[in-house]
Amino acid sequence: MACIHKKLEPEEQEIVKVSGTEARLPFSDEAVPIVRRWLDENNAALDVFITAAHKPVLYVPPMFNGIVIAAHLTNEDTCREMVRNLQIRVRYRLAIGEIDKAWDDVLAMYRIGKLHRQVVWSMYTSLVNTMIVGSANQSAESVLLHSDWTADEIRRKIEEVTPFQQPWSEEEIRLIIRNDRLMALDILTYMANGTFDLLGWLGSDSQCCPRPGTNSWFEKINVMRFARLGIVMEIVNQRFDEFEHWYFSDDHELVYEIAEFDIYGFLKTVAWYGYCGVVSRSFGPMLIDLLCPAVEAWRSALQRCEVDAMLTRLLFALEAYHRDNGEYPSALDDLQGRYIDEIPLDPFSGEAFRYILEEGGFLLYSVGPNGIDENGRNQADNPKGDDIRRRMPVEKRQERE
Repeated sequence: MACIHKKLEPEEQEIVKVSGTEARLPFSDEAVPIVRRWLDENNAALDVFITAAHKPVLYVPPMFNGIVIAAHLTNEDTCREMVRNLQIRVRYRLAIGEIDKAWDDVLAMYRIGKLHRQVVWSMYTSLVNTMIVGSANQSAESVLLHSDWTADEIRRKIEEVTPFQQPWSEEEIRLIIRNDRLMALDILTYMANGTFDLLGWLGSDSQCCPRPGTNSWFEKINVMRFARLGIVMEIVNQRFDEFEHWYFSDDHELVYEIAEFDIYGFLKTVAWYGYCGVVSRSFGPMLIDLLCPAVEAWRSALQRCEVDAMLTRLLFALEAYHRDNGEYPSALDDLQGRYIDEIPLDPFSGEAFRYILEEGGFLLYSVGPNGIDENGRNQADNPKGDDIRRRMPVEKRQERE
């Protein structure tokens, strides 16, 4: 897999920002020569990656003698890095007026996301995929707003990107939760054998897979000597059952049932399992909280990714309407038919997305995972909100024209 040869220096990174509001705009005159020099050394690697994105399957090198979680980390980092680099090239091409080439790079980002999704089998990899698709959506909007496409051309662009923006299916979600369960149990086995240093692995930049026989953290404190692996695995499995049930519920928060201390139950555990049983039942919940990602944030991220794709398609349709009529529609329903086949509903409310006309533009938003209409406020505002929005202010249109 191709790798970038030249990295941007720290002072160059400050000029060539790739996140936040700046990521939706072409590069400034100050940044253009820096990015041009960087691309001179890295275009070949980017083009190889784009060629690979046309392949039917994403190749993931096999891993041997290692824990399951380490098998895909290198591949994830490479995909994420290359998509970010393509986002840089999109902004550069917009700055020098290469609209069509910029769109080609956007489509490459979407194809990478589609290929990557074929091998998504854990919460971590699915989060990387949402980042890839989110970056593609962001770049697609940037190209749209700086293009001179007609309404019909914009409609064709919507049709091009829609296949890459499909929501996660129930089957995919259940597979991810199952695989994370197996990954947690796999790590437990390594811990029990004294061959996996959890804290050392988390803080290591070199070895993802400690070799058997190393002087691991768990060997030093002998935790697993006093824990029954079967009991801990039972607790892990129970917690993952709770995860799966909660994911498909309407609950906003994942709440664990914390039982009150029962002296009789404690004595029964000691009598039945001995000291090892007591340690296991204390160690199990602590371990699962360490090993599992923040599943609430994970579910929210996947839901936000779905809404982000809907808002992107609506923004394209709104811009197509504007280029036909010289103004934005008074309601989203005016887009139905010519500009978009179907007006999607906000999954977080079950109602239409909020759409408010503003001077020279509009505010379009979802109420977000908390289900509360906060008038379009999001995490960047003060006070912060949970809404997911798109805004078309007058100044953005003036920059494009």
